[in-house]
Amino acid sequence: MLGAKQLLWKLTTQQKQFSGSCKTFAVAQLHLHRKSANGAVCPTLRRQYHLVSKPHVMSGVNPPSADMVPDVVMRSTKDHAKRLISWMNRRYGLTSLGYDNELVFFRLGEEDEAKIATAVAKSEEDGGVLPALEDVDAGFTTCFQHVDPTLVAKSALFTKLISDITQDETLSVLPHTLRIFPITHHIPAGKVADLIALLVPEAKVGVRLQAAPRKAEGQIIGPALQDELVLIPRWEECNSILSVIPWKDKWFLSMTTKPAFQPYFDMKTRVEAAAAPTNPDKPVSRAYFKIHEALLRREFKLDRSMSALDVGASPGGWSQRLAKEVGRVLAVDPGALDIPHTPWTDGMDVNALEQGSVVHAQAKVEKSQAALAACGPFDVCVCDMNVEITLALNFLENTKQFLNKGALVVLTVKLVANAKRFLPMVHKAKDAFRDFGMYDVHDIHLFANKNKEFTVIGTYDPEHAALVNQKPPADADAADFAA
Repeated sequence: MLGAKQLLWKLTTQQKQFSGSCKTFAVAQLHLHRKSANGAVCPTLRRQYHLVSKPHVMSGVNPPSADMVPDVVMRSTKDHAKRLISWMNRRYGLTSLGYDNELVFFRLGEEDEAKIATAVAKSEEDGGVLPALEDVDAGFTTCFQHVDPTLVAKSALFTKLISDITQDETLSVLPHTLRIFPITHHIPAGKVADLIALLVPEAKVGVRLQAAPRKAEGQIIGPALQDELVLIPRWEECNSILSVIPWKDKWFLSMTTKPAFQPYFDMKTRVEAAAAPTNPDKPVSRAYFKIHEALLRREFKLDRSMSALDVGASPGGWSQRLAKEVGRVLAVDPGALDIPHTPWTDGMDVNALEQGSVVHAQAKVEKSQAALAACGPFDVCVCDMNVEITLALNFLENTKQFLNKGALVVLTVKLVANAKRFLPMVHKAKDAFRDFGMYDVHDIHLFANKNKEFTVIGTYDPEHAALVNQKPPADADAADFAA
């Protein structure tokens, strides 16, 4: 057995051969099984490499450089930071500059930068005439004394970006935490006089300040700012919105008239109305948003000709969402449902039920074969059970005989065991999906997923899966296999 010094030398040597903290950590993990005589991990080794018995958890910090200047800053939760970065890049072309806990810093994408460059070039050709905004709100330009072509072009882009993001249903789980801060200027931190010098006189009355992090508002609203601006604390009563993001030795900021943020206010109104206790369609659980987002990500269209199966349905969030668009949902769970439903009874005529009905088989899936046969075949099969992955996969295997070809299958993989088994659990689920006869299998970390949850999605068709999932033998000719 290697001693402490030999282990440290071995790790140090291998660390030089790898780049990046993740790979270094993997090398360190490789040697964790080497223990001292009393069975404990060598203390020197643990101290030197800060080893822990669980895998690395995102710290919530990947800060941008101190001299960066973002175009957009978003505030969410640190748990959603990486997911937000990925989605904003994929959907809106924004490029991440880094994140710091709840703040994520972005630059506009290449396409938007090209639009700005074109607007500036055209303005120069026209002798300095500002680009026309056409029907786009000019809120981000009317508050400032000096307006140049870049600011006009950004105003159009920011207005559209706010509108698009606030109508993005994929982000429907985030409205209570997501804030959008377009950035048009930056000044030295605390230089209120520099801020006031940027503004036209009428922009100084009826101002609502929004800052991130939220506690920064108390630091920014000092006597100097209150002497220069008439601040209004309520959104409903303000005329304009001042956004300020303190970062290092700078304040990133923008100011706009209220209508530019109207889509954001409309989104808040929609969300509050949907969550109101008096709303009969109020989601019965947070799980509702998982299947809603999964359907959007997969671009899978439901219709009333379809039947859906929800394994482990209680309290009914997934069944509630599916019932809005499919003809019938069979919810299988020994637990109770908190949504309108019809209890399953042997011999019942499920075809006589109304469109969008939920049939509840209050039993385990292996004891619900009669209900499965009567309500199937199914075009959608979902499972959000809080059980060990092997058990969840067994449930799905027992139901695949009742699936139509082309059926969408959605499974939440949850961490119910030691953290270091999590990623293998996701891979195990994907491999099992393929073995069950599914193709186009993907794992997605939904916004609606908790930190230690992943969603695995696949399409059921054993014949097609057998073709697309097979791999060529190591010695096979690639051209022969492709043929």
